Parts: sequence; C-alpha cells; structure tokens
Amino acid sequence: MKIFLIILGVIFFIFIGIQIYFYQSSHNIEGYKYTVLKTYNNFEVRKYEASLFTSVKLDTDDYKQAASKGFSILGGYIFGKN
Repeated sequence: MKIFLIILGVIFFIFIGIQIYFYQSSHNIEGYKYTVLKTYNNFEVRKYEASLFTSVKLDTDDYKQAASKGFSILGGYIFGKN
C-alpha cells in the first residue's frame, strides 16, 4: 500500500509539472495584435492589425479531399513550387 501511494504521488507531481510547463509555453504562441474598442459583459469589440493570409479555392465540398488537396497546393507554394 505504501509503494502504491508513493507511485501515485510521483505521478501526481509529474502531472502537475507537465501542466505548468505547457501553461508557460503557451505564452510563446504568436497571436494577432489588437486594440479593444469596447467591452461588454460577455464579449469585446476588437480592432486587429492588418495581416496577410494565403488561401486556396477548390471546387469540392468534400472536407477530406479539400483539406488534402489544399494542403498540397499551399505546401508546394511554401517549398518553392510557385
């Protein structure tokens, strides 16, 4: 029983350590800069800085097919097939 509690304690501390690590590393994720124009009870009205996005228009409604084909086209563009 004592060994079981020790193992359970070690697992608990490892779990807490992993949670702290991922919480701190989530602050390094790039986000879009914005200014809050107005705050309401449940939401904010924000103005975002201009951003550049790339998209692909496909002639299909099938999500799986579109995701695969779109990723291939954008991946090719990123890696120099443009």
